[in-house]
Amino acid sequence: MSGNESLPAALHCRELSRRVSDRFRVELIDWTIKAGAITVLLGPTGSGKSTALELLAGTLPIDSGELLEGSAAERRVETLERRRRRAWLPQRPRLIRGTVRDNVALPLRLRGDLSADSVARHLALWQLDELADRPVERLSGGERQLAALARVTIVPTELLLLDEPTVGLDPERVALVERRIRSAAERGTTIVWSTHHLHQARRVGDQVAFLFGGRLRETGPLAERFDAPSDVEFRRFLQGELPC
Repeated sequence: MSGNESLPAALHCRELSRRVSDRFRVELIDWTIKAGAITVLLGPTGSGKSTALELLAGTLPIDSGELLEGSAAERRVETLERRRRRAWLPQRPRLIRGTVRDNVALPLRLRGDLSADSVARHLALWQLDELADRPVERLSGGERQLAALARVTIVPTELLLLDEPTVGLDPERVALVERRIRSAAERGTTIVWSTHHLHQARRVGDQVAFLFGGRLRETGPLAERFDAPSDVEFRRFLQGELPC
């Protein structure tokens, strides 16, 4: 994916705002998220990336502003069906009690669409087939993260929101996650991926959004913005002068 500006809009944040504390507010004033692209969300620790993702996911209420959907920029109506078209993986995902298979199959079971074959194929895609019957309390941290990723991707969604999905994974599993998420994007899923790793951002991203102090400071095609950042804080961030 080229990340060019001709891509249609999946979502648009218009004057969107959420107060986090008395001294901190996340403001997504004018942000268009391109359909079918991977947008990497960057910013120093504490810049509001997780809150921004939760606002997009609908797990946090919006204080003011609008979250608009699609090229027509119609007001997004929060219905159950629209919520189901979004998948959200927080930094510390929780697994249910049971096996890896139980967890990965959960979204299908909740929709009344459980298929043993489809679960088995998905487990194999995420290299979890040999762990399928292992209780989750016996998993390593990396194995738990892969199980959570497999669960959140087993049902195709229009929007996939990932908050630091490769934290704690070894290089082989990081590569697996990047391949699987890129594959989802190639099938048309719109992805917003928060990461602290600039090299990873370059590998996976089509678009970039940079948050600093709770405010979006730079957005656009990743290659273009990385090569010629217009925001001074984003330039400092890329040069390693701000903490990741």
